[in-house]
Amino acid sequence: MWFSKKREEDNEYREDLERLNANLKHSFVKIKEDIKAIKEWIDYFEGQHTDHKNKFNHVERRLADIDQTVSYVLLAPSKQQARLIQQEEKLEEEVKEILEQAPSPQYLKLLDDLTETQKSMFYRLALLLKEADQEWMTIKSLATDLYPNKQYDQVRSTTSEYVNVLVESGLLEKRRRGKQTYITITKKGHQLLEKSKHEMAQKVKNRGKNKD
Repeated sequence: MWFSKKREEDNEYREDLERLNANLKHSFVKIKEDIKAIKEWIDYFEGQHTDHKNKFNHVERRLADIDQTVSYVLLAPSKQQARLIQQEEKLEEEVKEILEQAPSPQYLKLLDDLTETQKSMFYRLALLLKEADQEWMTIKSLATDLYPNKQYDQVRSTTSEYVNVLVESGLLEKRRRGKQTYITITKKGHQLLEKSKHEMAQKVKNRGKNKD
């Protein structure tokens, strides 16, 4: 009877450890995916975010240290297992903190698909709407701000073309009201703006007045 109970306890303990091992391996797979996302961010903004790069390198070193012991978790003493779990949980929190400040791969791809002029127009529109405390602006008003030395008829088609690209990208919405076409920034556009505050600060500095 005693041996039977002991075997049951050993089996339960073994099953618990196997589940723990599986959960840890799954967590490290997710962390490695997050690390890959951070690398893409680092490559895109290389030289601009030294602090975040240092944090990333720290996390990557920690990950390598812990990863070496994960395979042996079933053989580790209970105290070592508990310490490993604590390290893994802390590492996940560090990765989460960095990712909250990092643009996603989808965001980076969206930026890559836009020209500098299109991005400048988008950032400038965001600034104008914020300054005016408005949600909508006419395309004509935006064009006048971007090209102050040109007649609207001269830049109408160019401005409309760029606006259409931003609309197709899901960053802007436009509506026709009478003879005027109004544009606003979508929810997706606002999310991108939150992710690109550092870049936006540089783009709007010169009022986004491109002549393309």
